[in-house]
Amino acid sequence: MRSMILFNFLLEATLIGSALVLVIMAVRALLGGRISSRVIYALWLVVAIRLLLPISLPNPLMNHLRPTLSVDGDARPVADQIRTRFLDTVDALAGGESAGAQALTHLGDETRSGRAGKWLLVGYGAVGALVGVALVYRSCRRKSRILRNRTGQPEEALHARYLELCSQYKCKPVPVYLVQYLTAPCIVGRLKPFIAIPEDSAPAHIPYMLAHELCHLKAGDQWWSAVRNVCCMLHWLNPLVWLAAFLSREDAERACDSRVTQQLPGMERLAYANALAGAAGRCCTGASRLMLSGKWLKQRINGVLRTAKVRKWGVALASLLCAVVVLGAFATRESHTPVSIRSIPKASWSAALEPLADTDAAAACARRFLESPFVAVDTAELTLSCREDEQGWRITGEAAGQALYTLVLSPEGEVLLYDGTPALGQLTSLGWLATRSAPSPSLDGYAAAFAAACLPGRAVAAATPMNDLTADGGVHLVLTTLTGTDGAVLGDGLALMVKPQVRVVMYEKDAMNSGE
Repeated sequence: MRSMILFNFLLEATLIGSALVLVIMAVRALLGGRISSRVIYALWLVVAIRLLLPISLPNPLMNHLRPTLSVDGDARPVADQIRTRFLDTVDALAGGESAGAQALTHLGDETRSGRAGKWLLVGYGAVGALVGVALVYRSCRRKSRILRNRTGQPEEALHARYLELCSQYKCKPVPVYLVQYLTAPCIVGRLKPFIAIPEDSAPAHIPYMLAHELCHLKAGDQWWSAVRNVCCMLHWLNPLVWLAAFLSREDAERACDSRVTQQLPGMERLAYANALAGAAGRCCTGASRLMLSGKWLKQRINGVLRTAKVRKWGVALASLLCAVVVLGAFATRESHTPVSIRSIPKASWSAALEPLADTDAAAACARRFLESPFVAVDTAELTLSCREDEQGWRITGEAAGQALYTLVLSPEGEVLLYDGTPALGQLTSLGWLATRSAPSPSLDGYAAAFAAACLPGRAVAAATPMNDLTADGGVHLVLTTLTGTDGAVLGDGLALMVKPQVRVVMYEKDAMNSGE
C-alpha cells in the first residue's frame, strides 16, 4: 500500500472532520436549548463517520483544486495541494549554502521521492499505537478495579424494581453489582456488560441510576465510547478530535437523561434531578466530576426539567441533513469524465509482420504507419531517415530541419516505439498532469481498432487511462495502458490526442518494463 493512500485519508479526514467539529460546537452553543439533546448527540456520528471511513466520492469541484503541474495521480486534490505547497515553501527557504538550507533541500528531495512520507507515517502510526495501548490499559485497569471492589448484588426488592425498569424501557436485563469506592454508576464491559452502582448510594436514588444506565445500554453507548477511543487513537495529533470526544460524552449523558425522563411525570423528573445532584456530591475526581459539576450539572438539570417531546418530522429532517452533510464530507475525489470518441477510423489495410531487409523497406513500413488514419501524419513533405541499431530500425521524420516523429521497428516489422509528441511543440515540456479521465467503451474500441490495423500480434481489448495532459487551445492528451483480449495487462503505453482531434501521438511496446 502506497503511503499517499493513507495521506489522502488522514489529511481529508483531519481537515473536513475538524470543520464538522467546529460546526457542531456552534450548533451546541446556539441551539443547545432549542433542539433535542438526542439530535445533538446524533450529530457527532457524522464526525465519527468522516474521521474513520476512508471513502472518497467524486466531486466536479475537485477538478479545479488539483495543482497545475501535478505528477502524482495517487494523491487526491486535497493531499496534492498540501504536498505541493509544502514543497514550494521548502524550496523558497532552501536557498543558500548554510546547514539549515541544505537540510531543507534534503527534506524536499526526500518528500518528492516519497521516503519522507513513509517515515512520517511510521512515526505517526507508532504514536497512535501507543495512544491506543494507553486507552485500552486505562479501560482494563478501571474494569479490574471495579471487579475487585464488588460487594454483591442488590436486595430482592430492588432487583424486582430493576426488572420493572427493564420492561418499562424495553431493555434486556444485565447483571447489577454494588461496588465500593465507586464515585458514579457506570456500565462495565461491552460483550458481557454489567451495571456497577456505588455501594453507598442513597436507596431512593438507585432506581434512577439503574434507569439511566439501562438507557445507556439501549443506545449502545458502551460501543460509542469505543468509537470515540478509536477516533482519538487514529487522530491523536488533532486537539479538536479530543475535544469532540469529551463533548460527545457529555452529550451522551444529556441524551440519556432525555430518554429516562421522557416517560417520567413532573415530580418524577424532579426526583431524577435530585438524584443527579446527589451523584454530583459524590464525585470528587476524574471525568465524572466534570460531567456532574458546575455549569455542566446546571445544564443537565435544566435539560431534565425542560425535556421537550422529540418530534418525528424533526428527526426526519435532521437525518436528511446529516445524510447530505455526510455525502458532502466525502466528496473529495475528482469527477472523471469518460473519454468519448465519436467515430473510429476504418483502415483500408492491416500491417503484417514482414522482415525488413533494408532501409527502403523500413522507410516504406514507417510511412504506411504514419499515413494510417489512426496517426494521420501527412508525409508528403516529410523526410524519413533510417538507421539500424540493436533494436532494429530507427526511423526519424523531419520537416523544416526539425525531428518531429520517431519510430522504432523490429527486424520483423513490428512497431516497438512511436513518438509524435515533438510535433505538438510546447506541449511536450509541460509534463503529465494527474488523471481526470475515466474508461469508456469508445476508448477501448479505438485502441482495439488501432492495434488490429497497426500492431500485428497485439490483440487489444481495453485501454485504461493513467494520466492526462491539457493545455491552452483545448488540447487534451490521454496516456493509457493496454489490456489484451485474454484480460492480461500488456504494459504497452498508448497516448491519444482526444481534443481537438483524435489520433495516436505516442506508442511504446512494454512501456512498463522499458526502464528495467
